[in-house]
Amino acid sequence: MPIEHEPSSGRRGHLPCEWRGGCLGDVREGHCSARAYAVQNERGKGNRDNMQRAIIVIAAVLLSVSIHVSAIAQTTTRVGPERRALNGHRFLPASDLPDAFVNTFMRSAVGAGSAVNLRAPVEDLDGNVVDTLDGSIAFLSLDYEYQQAVNRWLALRANVTGGARLGTDQQALLFQGVTGVVGAAFGTTVRILERKTVYVAAVGDLAWNQGYFVTPLDWVRDVIDNGLGNDSGKLVADASNLIASGGARVAYSPHRALGLTALAEFGFTEPFREDVAKSRGLVRLGGTIGYDFGTTTALPIGLLGGFRWENFSAGGDDIADRSWRGFFGISYTGRSDFNVGVEMSFARLSQRDSSESIDSGQVRVALRYYF
Repeated sequence: MPIEHEPSSGRRGHLPCEWRGGCLGDVREGHCSARAYAVQNERGKGNRDNMQRAIIVIAAVLLSVSIHVSAIAQTTTRVGPERRALNGHRFLPASDLPDAFVNTFMRSAVGAGSAVNLRAPVEDLDGNVVDTLDGSIAFLSLDYEYQQAVNRWLALRANVTGGARLGTDQQALLFQGVTGVVGAAFGTTVRILERKTVYVAAVGDLAWNQGYFVTPLDWVRDVIDNGLGNDSGKLVADASNLIASGGARVAYSPHRALGLTALAEFGFTEPFREDVAKSRGLVRLGGTIGYDFGTTTALPIGLLGGFRWENFSAGGDDIADRSWRGFFGISYTGRSDFNVGVEMSFARLSQRDSSESIDSGQVRVALRYYF
């Protein structure tokens, strides 16, 4: 029985043009045969099947290419904690000497120590030095830092610090009293060169420190000279310093168990003390050498030693000037994304107002997590 089709004009007996070409010549006035319609339907179904096969083939090719590219990228690009690795060696971190790598990490450290051989001149009412006081101080330090890798060659970081020091004997309490320092810093690291064994980066940092000083001896002098009730007679004094620096950091690994780092930074600073030049140049040099036993034995322990020299004491320029510091650390290296260690340091600082040097020692516990 022939199949009737409703024409688009609403009148039976006249086929639309699209049906006229689709009935394969078996066209009657207003009708197409059932056989012609079936043939046409089979042809359309075949076209749809061919299109689906083409889509599946294209999708398979694209998926294969993407998997291949991803595999190549994973073998040639170091990600996460491996960004601090060269030549199979994961570099050991040091709180006293930051490394060169563009990576993302969170770091915290707490330390305590003491300093001896502090000397302060004792002046009479006419300003003449009549004696010298010797003393020692104890101090506490807190440090928190976060660095974010923006891409493969750029990282941004922020650092918050806090510290306090207190005279541990009568003389030190008299001329040093209690001091608290808080600070913040912002910096950036830009990768310059990366090879299998060498990594070079440029760095820039801007740091600010605010200090609060309670020095009974200075307060007594101010009261004697100027009396109470004025600005010069305040028991608590405050001051701030500003440090801007930039330079280069280098990492080198000749063997998967051994890593060396170095830095050279230069800049300027505005010290705490008003009797010191308003601004002065800053030079900071340092280096480390680390050995990871976990790469050659079953012992997941790393040892690190290093030094740092600078012509300015960032958090203590009210009592000291140039300083050099030697440090030693032992850390757990069993995980690539986590590092915990104990750091010990010894420092010698050139003391202001005296030819004697201040000797200090510190023990610090440091945690670092890599993302």
